[in-house]
Amino acid sequence: MEFPYEPREAQRELMEAIVRAIIEGRHLIVEAGTGTGKTVSALFPSLNYTLNHGKKVLYLTRTNSQQDQVMAELRAIKERNRSAIYGVALQGRGGMCPLAMRDEELKKGTAEELAKMCSERKRKVMNGEDEACPYYAGLLDYDTESLRKWVAERIPTSGEFVRYCIEEGMCPYEANKELMSGAMMVSAPYIYFFNPGIRRALLSWMSVSISDLIVIVDEAHNLPEFARELISAELGTRSLANARGEVERFGDPEVLDGVSVGDVVDTVKEAILSMAEEYIPEGGDDSFLPEGELENHLMEEFRINSRKIDLMSKNLMEFGDIIREKRKETGKLPRSYIYNLGDFISFWTHLEANEYIKLIKGGDNPKLEAYCMDASLATDVLNLVHSSIHMSGTLEPMDEYRDTIGLSFDTEAIRARSPFPEENRLVLYSPAATTRYEDLRRNSANISVLEEQAFELASIPERNVAVFFPSFSMMERFLSDGWHLRVRSTGKRVFMEKKGERTAELMGMVSAFRRGRNSVLMAVMGGRISEGIDFPGESLEIEVIIGLPYPKPTAKQRAMERYYDMKFGKGWEYTVRAPTIRKILQTIGRLIRTEKDRGVAVILDRRAVQLIDRIEIERTDNPKKDAETFFSDSLRCPD
Repeated sequence: MEFPYEPREAQRELMEAIVRAIIEGRHLIVEAGTGTGKTVSALFPSLNYTLNHGKKVLYLTRTNSQQDQVMAELRAIKERNRSAIYGVALQGRGGMCPLAMRDEELKKGTAEELAKMCSERKRKVMNGEDEACPYYAGLLDYDTESLRKWVAERIPTSGEFVRYCIEEGMCPYEANKELMSGAMMVSAPYIYFFNPGIRRALLSWMSVSISDLIVIVDEAHNLPEFARELISAELGTRSLANARGEVERFGDPEVLDGVSVGDVVDTVKEAILSMAEEYIPEGGDDSFLPEGELENHLMEEFRINSRKIDLMSKNLMEFGDIIREKRKETGKLPRSYIYNLGDFISFWTHLEANEYIKLIKGGDNPKLEAYCMDASLATDVLNLVHSSIHMSGTLEPMDEYRDTIGLSFDTEAIRARSPFPEENRLVLYSPAATTRYEDLRRNSANISVLEEQAFELASIPERNVAVFFPSFSMMERFLSDGWHLRVRSTGKRVFMEKKGERTAELMGMVSAFRRGRNSVLMAVMGGRISEGIDFPGESLEIEVIIGLPYPKPTAKQRAMERYYDMKFGKGWEYTVRAPTIRKILQTIGRLIRTEKDRGVAVILDRRAVQLIDRIEIERTDNPKKDAETFFSDSLRCPD
């Protein structure tokens, strides 16, 4: 096959490394920033290899926009080579089911709940009840071969495929499953590969063994935390309130002699509130729980032993299953909070203590959390595939990523060269202040210095400026001091990211900021704006980074640090420094998105000097002057 574009030297080097890894059946870690063309550079050699070796490509993405880029590059490869290759873009049922799209309850369903609902409706259709799901009935009557030809010709994105199928009166999700066996490449969300049950189904749909997969992981810096959360569990008081509602509606049978479902619900809720009050320190977020704390509450209240707890959780799940079946029969999501309670108790009481910690968390929804510290429990499956390619613009330190997800120590790691001129970006740090907690507490003048330097940079005229904070609480501190009002007094428009904001509202705000030429955007590092939104051209020219986004020293964070100290001898490096560097780099990466973009990032924290070995950064004693000088010099530079 021929590469669809004129390859740059950096792309040639990247593809050579990928080809070596695939031929040798190894893993490869790639740090490649925006503009390197990493998507097509990974996809092309992978597909080229599959043509002659009977493999298939699974391209894992985190967002729909990343998946759309994969399909666009596949389309370009196909058009250049006039070949019959095709691939499909798979999303979860929630994003592809026509019934879920227009039903508010179904929109909230988990993958398991939607799968059970879908299975029931398909069964009814097969028994002649087409009204149970007219879209599945439509698929049964549709010529699958004509659909396959349409997909092979168009290479549609997930959204395009969904719209076409709905117009044709058939189920997009089930149609996608029909097409996968003939596809050379499938693009899917992470969960389709790292959840064992879903993975088994996916491999069946693709008609491929796991050893014949070439897996590409996009935005791989997100994978470790995704994996940890995937195999962790939590139980909050809101869920228990919903379980109590099920008791009122479906009855309150005994799960042990003299112990009803409602008794268990109430006792667990009381235990959570009691433990939160006892163990979480004032002003804290969470705390470790002594081993057996929940179990002791249950045994003392009901005068039972651990074997009875097992029986109790089993009976809770059995009653929950009855509730799920009743809901399914009426066309509702097969959901039961009582089932979830029993499942959680069983999970909690049989944890492997070496990899998990047990926490009590506070806030407006106090909860128990069984948190897995070892991401490799979910990602170790990568060692079963033929080859895997892990790509992101921010993977340094790459040995931390390798160790965290359980790849072999001889895994190759490379950094792709940036296609952008180095002189187009300047990263500075000011030593005048810091957001270090102890320093802020001892010397409140730190905040005043930060606010003043941020104000001077934000008020530079005719430039769009983004001010990134380490947390929403720090942003609130600036707002309570009226910082944004001072900025507005200079004639600038001020926009701000809000916690829990809906995607449509967030994107509307970002679009308004990008259209301006004299605006300021207040956002949070590690949030949706700092990691997933582009600001091309003059839509963003100056970034002000307030402090370093070190993880908050919660009980969970301290446990992670200890765990990685014991496992790799690098607890602080892997759990504090590494994620901080990635957040900083992700944030700075918003500045330069094309070869013509120019921008300045200023880190307002003296501790940034500690990052010089990882980030090309210069000291400034006059941030505003140096930023203005950069743009003045840029204007004199020829394009």
